[in-house]
Amino acid sequence: MGIADYGRSLMRGWRLVIAGVIIGVLAALVVLQTSTPRYASSTQVFVSTTASDLGSSLQGDELSQRRTFTYAQLVTCRDLAAAVVKDLGLDLTPQEVQGEISANVVPQTVILDITVTDPSPRRAYDIAGSVGRQLTQMALFLETPTTAATSVVNVQTVAAPVLATSPASPDGPLYVVVGLLLGLIVGAAAAVIRDRLDTRIRDADSAEEAAGGPVLGLLPAEGTQGDPVQVRPGSSSDEAIRIVRSNLRLTSSGGRSLMVTSSREGEGKSTTALRLAQALRESGLRVLLIEADLRRPPISERLGLVGGMGLTNVLTQSATVEAVTQSLGNDKKLAVISTGMTPPNPSELLASQQMADLLAGFRDRYDVVVIDGPPLLAVADGVGLAGLVDGVLLCVQFGKTDYDWVVRSRATVDRAGVPMCGVVLTCVPEGAMGKLGLGTDRRRTLRRLFHGRRQDEAVPEAAPLPSAPVLRPAQFARGRHHLPTEAGRHLHSAGGVGSTAARTVVGG
Repeated sequence: MGIADYGRSLMRGWRLVIAGVIIGVLAALVVLQTSTPRYASSTQVFVSTTASDLGSSLQGDELSQRRTFTYAQLVTCRDLAAAVVKDLGLDLTPQEVQGEISANVVPQTVILDITVTDPSPRRAYDIAGSVGRQLTQMALFLETPTTAATSVVNVQTVAAPVLATSPASPDGPLYVVVGLLLGLIVGAAAAVIRDRLDTRIRDADSAEEAAGGPVLGLLPAEGTQGDPVQVRPGSSSDEAIRIVRSNLRLTSSGGRSLMVTSSREGEGKSTTALRLAQALRESGLRVLLIEADLRRPPISERLGLVGGMGLTNVLTQSATVEAVTQSLGNDKKLAVISTGMTPPNPSELLASQQMADLLAGFRDRYDVVVIDGPPLLAVADGVGLAGLVDGVLLCVQFGKTDYDWVVRSRATVDRAGVPMCGVVLTCVPEGAMGKLGLGTDRRRTLRRLFHGRRQDEAVPEAAPLPSAPVLRPAQFARGRHHLPTEAGRHLHSAGGVGSTAARTVVGG
């Protein structure tokens, strides 16, 4: 995992980072409010010896330095604390006074710093003064030999304590800075860990990598979850499906029949299939929409079509194609075949020879056959059907579909031996549309489809779809048919994508 990966994780989890900083600062403020302020008062004592000549002075200085470290230990002893309690008449125990006293030797000197911290500034001042006096008396007692009248070592206070006006602890700014840094670290770690553990697809690069095909477009949530028939012309949802249509024509895989599917239920495949069929019909093509999700058929109900007769009746030879084909309103160029009655063996019906023959016949009558297929991982129905079509368009729901689901769906399509035309990200939040760049920047979308082009080379805009020539069943070779020479040249000049355009899904 490189620095760029960490940066992307932090960008995706910026809310956690900010939340961590806020919590850290609030925790520091809570600690400050609940902590008892303590005031400090300090005094200094000087340790010296009596010496009459130079040699004795040098020895005395060495003795004084050693004695200074000794008195640093005596300052915090229980006997001195008890003497301070008795001297001041405190309502504290000697152990409590011991905990408030600290001493440090100033390096390379015979000066001893004594500091007393206490919740009361006045008591800290009194204890510091008493410690200096009691240490002087203790040194006089300890350093006076029994046979001498004077002490060998003298301890004198050289800096009297000062009454504190502001607390020494806690340090407010320091606590806030520490809380901010700790919150930042915790928030950043949480963002990275969540991003590493969260394998849901949230960007086009992940979808392309998992599916092994380009992202042909982004469908906003309003266009995926709402009523597909009532989409306003010229709206963002309408423009998004047009971009999918144009980019689909520029891909170099597929044929005349296209199965729109997803990894699992609820990823917007049925709405995408319906709206894509409508967009293809608007370009002047004859389009057939087949509702092949036999277990959960939503399209016929949304369109208000007559139910009870449909694809299953044709496959079981209980009805003719003409009897079950319905038009969407007065539009004769967009035909719809619903599922019909739910059969007990949907997997066998969709993978049967009857289904293969049916699709071969549809290729002669329609320019494009859009199939709302079953999900690839939820049931086995889609596996057999995928082997009969010329290309697969995979719908991936933004922020919900797992990366591993797409990888497994791609493996299923590969085993079926059909090309993956591309991926459509569905239910994309409005705020993410601009960040991902697809749908608002058409050239950036098209560049993803032409990895061989230089970044500074112009990408051609999508040309109007040509009229598709009628192909005979003998001209098909399981999804890898070839167009007549003139038709192939026509597509080459119109699409600008090279000789591979002769195999495009929506070009004929």
